[in-house]
Amino acid sequence: MTDRTIHAATGVNPKTFHRWQNGEVAPNVETVRKFCEGIDASFEDALAALGLNSERGREATPPPPMDPDALALLRKLADPRTNTATKAYIRRTIKLLNALPADEQEAPPSPRRRRGA
Repeated sequence: MTDRTIHAATGVNPKTFHRWQNGEVAPNVETVRKFCEGIDASFEDALAALGLNSERGREATPPPPMDPDALALLRKLADPRTNTATKAYIRRTIKLLNALPADEQEAPPSPRRRRGA
């Protein structure tokens, strides 16, 4: 769905929707319910994706803090202004890093120094 069709179906402003995606703000439970009805999505799944408890609409357990660099990459991926080639490059890089054995993930290689530095 495009931002325009999401807005038409749900009444949620695209900027607001992107702020949800980026974790900048959390929607209230009634807004989530209306949003799900508008796009024919599971309300329970949406609450779970947001880390909310379906019974009270409150966080069940707070999520661990996200690394600022990882958060910046997620924002780039969610930003409609980021071009397709950049998004593809970010995804490929993440997949390559994820495929590294655990012992290689612990200590990244030292950056190369320039000559004369």
